Amino acid sequence: MRSPEEFNALAQTELKPLPGLLALLESLGAQGVRMAVVTNAPPSEMHFGLSCLGIEERFQAFVPSAECSHGALFPTLLLQSPFR
Repeated sequence: MRSPEEFNALAQTELKPLPGLLALLESLGAQGVRMAVVTNAPPSEMHFGLSCLGIEERFQAFVPSAECSHGALFPTLLLQSPFR
């Protein structure tokens, strides 16, 4: 099992966006579409992962489940994102 430090070091060099993701984000941004990240990850992990991928600045809102009354798979997360 890897330590958190080992995981973070690997993520910074090995974490890559899925094929097509950067083109999709670029296209949506060019059209003025506001985008949000909705996740069950803690805020620190959410921002770390987005930063490793180099895409954090493309999003206008961030909704970690810790900020909602219900966790993942509950519509509250998705319903919160337009109001950020």
